[in-house]
Amino acid sequence: MKLAVIAANGKAGQLITKEAINRGLDVTAIVRSTNKTEAKQVI
Repeated sequence: MKLAVIAANGKAGQLITKEAINRGLDVTAIVRSTNKTEAKQVI
């Protein structure tokens, strides 16, 4: 399953993103600034 998380570097967004990755989902994290983001791939 694919999931897009808007505001993924916010408090709730971080928790949702981590849980989705742990469950094996294909996650696209949408953030305003990549400065505070640990990304596997930046597009």
